[in-house]
Amino acid sequence: STELHLQQFPVFHLTPSKSTDNCITFSETIREGGSVLNRRWSVHIQPSFGWPGEHEAEVWRAIEHIVHIRRTEGRLKNPIDTSFSEIRKYMSGKGRGGIAQKRIKQAIYCLSSTKVSTSFFYHSSTKVKAEYAFTLISSFSFWKKTLANGKQVIDRVSIELPDKLRQAANVDWLDVALQVKAPSPEGRGLHGSGMFIVN
Repeated sequence: STELHLQQFPVFHLTPSKSTDNCITFSETIREGGSVLNRRWSVHIQPSFGWPGEHEAEVWRAIEHIVHIRRTEGRLKNPIDTSFSEIRKYMSGKGRGGIAQKRIKQAIYCLSSTKVSTSFFYHSSTKVKAEYAFTLISSFSFWKKTLANGKQVIDRVSIELPDKLRQAANVDWLDVALQVKAPSPEGRGLHGSGMFIVN
């Protein structure tokens, strides 16, 4: 299958071999429909924005949740009109004010500069090769308004997703995240964890 879902492959929390690396590539060989499929998945970043980490993953999950809500309400459009406050609403960290907005803005820049490329090689009587490349966010814009005191603030955020990811958002899926903190200096805390999901 050439459907693309970011849940299938690693994108966030990647650790490059060298601090100067701008690309990490994963590959695997699987059997599908009687054929052998070599699948390759690469993540490319811009050095000025760095590798997407936990905060970028939080912002991304919030955007995915907003997409799901818009679809459920029958008003999903691309680009998606939202705001910093709506994105913050669906993040586990409930920071407020200018610092939180600045971090979300930086995360959007990082996501828009993170490119994913994937290749599928089918080995059968007729060899077929499929390649896709896209950034996590195709484009974005920030709309400002002027307050009574003359200060300008970002009032609205417009985010355009690649077609592949927008189409993937039109199917129902389960997103589960487990955050574990290190034990306190006194030794109290969660040292290990496990999770069972029964459908």
